Amino acid sequence: MKYSTLIFLLVFSSVLLAQKNNYGDKFPFNPESEKDAQFVLTDNYNTYLFSHVNDHGMQSQHEVILRKFDQKNALVDTFSFEFPGMGASTLYNFLGMYQRNENEVVAYTHGYTGKMDKMEVHEIIFNKTTSSFSERLIFTHPIESNSKSGDIAFRVSENGQFAALVYTPYSKRKEPNKSMIMVFNTASGDEVWKKDVVFNDTNEKHVAVTNSGNILWVRIEKGFKAETNQIIEVTATETRQLAFPEKTALFEPKVFSIGSQDYFMAFYEDKSFGVQVGKFNRLLMYSITDEKVLNDNKIEALTQYKSLTGFSPSEITNVKISELIIADNSINLILETMYKAGTVNKPMFAGSSATIEQDLIKYGVGYVLQTDMAGKVINATTLKTSVGMLPEISNSLGIINVQGDFYINTGWYYGLYKPSQLNDLNDEYGRQLFGYSTLSDYGVFVNQLMHYSPDSRILKLARYHSDKTMSLMDMSNFPK
Repeated sequence: MKYSTLIFLLVFSSVLLAQKNNYGDKFPFNPESEKDAQFVLTDNYNTYLFSHVNDHGMQSQHEVILRKFDQKNALVDTFSFEFPGMGASTLYNFLGMYQRNENEVVAYTHGYTGKMDKMEVHEIIFNKTTSSFSERLIFTHPIESNSKSGDIAFRVSENGQFAALVYTPYSKRKEPNKSMIMVFNTASGDEVWKKDVVFNDTNEKHVAVTNSGNILWVRIEKGFKAETNQIIEVTATETRQLAFPEKTALFEPKVFSIGSQDYFMAFYEDKSFGVQVGKFNRLLMYSITDEKVLNDNKIEALTQYKSLTGFSPSEITNVKISELIIADNSINLILETMYKAGTVNKPMFAGSSATIEQDLIKYGVGYVLQTDMAGKVINATTLKTSVGMLPEISNSLGIINVQGDFYINTGWYYGLYKPSQLNDLNDEYGRQLFGYSTLSDYGVFVNQLMHYSPDSRILKLARYHSDKTMSLMDMSNFPK
């Protein structure tokens, strides 16, 4: 009798702990218009989905959207707020967003109009306690015209503690460039410091904000054949040009910290390798604090790109360092590649019958590059991912930290796995893991759209459907 009871309890416990998939109903969502969808303000009762729309033209729409869901992933309410503007002639850019605290999400928008000869940057705050929006003007500046309105960048530091706004008004080619910097504390929204910086012979190429709250600029010499980058660090008290090798033209740097030291990693092109290996053929790690290159690696992983995608490495348009993870005394770079797959005709603006030919960009292969703590590459792993995903639908992969382990999400293709599981995967694993719902349209997983709740051990995912809808899904007791 006791033995039977023990068996029953073991079976009952295994049933309770079994991994289950709970599917929510569909709700309207058009990925061609709504961008940057992400889960925010999650708690044990509700989840919010953030997105924004910025369509110009006959069917213009410019707004921030928050959708509220209950524990069963049913849509409870939808909140929206129009971008603050200066009348019907205003043109807009969405600059970025972050979650300020457990109750607030903050978004930044840029509006400009030649009719009034000025630009404005607004902060939009959504408060989930009051279910309301508020906004404030944080910056304004005169402009010459719509085509001469200047350049603007918004960045958030990797540790999430600082946000930076950098505005460079229009100037003629031979005139100095003056850039205006504002750095904010993300927890309060208060300004930490601001400064104007003037450059005579360089233009901005990339800009980032470090975990120390400083501005890092990659600037390029003026001129069509410029190959040498300058690395500029701007703090509240000084502006300094860092020592850097000549004729090294960097792609977008990934800025991070180890302890109190600031670093970046970035790809660049060594043209001596030839066109066949592509532009992203070297990776360096640079110490901002010590002003020196710690390691400079030849990257050979991408040479097999054609056998994996059907496209040459020379067609690669971008290699994104989507995540940088420091663990077990090594640095892991999660890479997503994008390639040109031809051209496509797209509407000139929302609702327009006129089209314009554009490059057709798709996601390619994903990789993990493992380096030592000084940036020397010690291992390169090709991930099993979906190839050919359109950026407006989904990334080729998503990354999430679950109880100290990072998982790669590839949806139906190869499921959700740790890189150490690669040899055990097949193309049916994703379907076995996620199962099928009662929906007639299984949809496409939005690989980068995930949230993990450690207390409840629930992993939340999302899918797009062919009828311009989305649905949410919970995977309980994850990991097993």
